[in-house]
Amino acid sequence: MSEMIEQLIGEVRERSLEIKRSLTAEREKSSNLLVEKASLTEEIEKLRMELKTVNDQVGKLQNEIDAMETKNIEQPTERRVSQEEIDDLVKEIDYCITQLKQ
Repeated sequence: MSEMIEQLIGEVRERSLEIKRSLTAEREKSSNLLVEKASLTEEIEKLRMELKTVNDQVGKLQNEIDAMETKNIEQPTERRVSQEEIDDLVKEIDYCITQLKQ
């Protein structure tokens, strides 16, 4: 009987050592995951700040574009020369050339 008890004690001891090794491994994994989580949280915060900076720059650029469009609308458009005015200028140039030839 004592042999059977010793065998059971041995099995319990082996099982408890196996559980202890598993627990140690899981604690190490947990610790590594906590470190990784902290690192990822820090990276997320950096990316959020970068995103805010980019959004601010986009807003400033959009304001500049809006201001430029408003300025362009307010400026008078270039005066277009009509075909009739071009014909008159050509006639005047022809007349001047004719006068110079004489």
